[in-house]
Amino acid sequence: MQLKNLMPWKHQAIEQIDFEAASNKEGNNEVVNITKMPHENPLDQPVGLVGIRGKDSPKGPMASFPVSQFFSQNFINQGRYTGSLQKSKESLEQGSEAVIAQFQNTISIVMDEVQAKIDGLRKLEIQSDGISGPYSQQLKSVCLRLERDLSTLNEQLELSGERKGWVLSALNEYRIGFDRGLREAIDAELLGL
Repeated sequence: MQLKNLMPWKHQAIEQIDFEAASNKEGNNEVVNITKMPHENPLDQPVGLVGIRGKDSPKGPMASFPVSQFFSQNFINQGRYTGSLQKSKESLEQGSEAVIAQFQNTISIVMDEVQAKIDGLRKLEIQSDGISGPYSQQLKSVCLRLERDLSTLNEQLELSGERKGWVLSALNEYRIGFDRGLREAIDAELLGL
């Protein structure tokens, strides 16, 4: 390998090369080995944000659409708005209870969906009993996984009443926003705004 091949600024840009035309030319005796490198931007995955995508994306019941929609809400801004207008401990408690109630409703919806899937799979299992052994085993395996998911959801539903479990992150964000909104409202009053 020659060093001049390592200087890309002296050659054609990769975007300008027609990959298909270069590999499909008749009488082309040279091997075309061009790899287009991805252009990653560090701002695509900012540090400190827990996202639903990528390697850290949740699996199981936490990946369901209603749960991901719940956690995609901006609880900090909700708390900030309430804190700046209400400025009382009662309003903080009411807002926290509203977040918990919304979470519990979301979990109940997902539990109903999972139970419906389990019921449908059990119906299929009964219909196919004795026809195919591997198929019945697959159905049982999926039912067991869904039952574990249902158990997890039920546990999270109970923990949310104690302000623990998955809902704790939403409650913490709401509290942070409430405190920020309260401080900003007090600062504005002190400055006469």
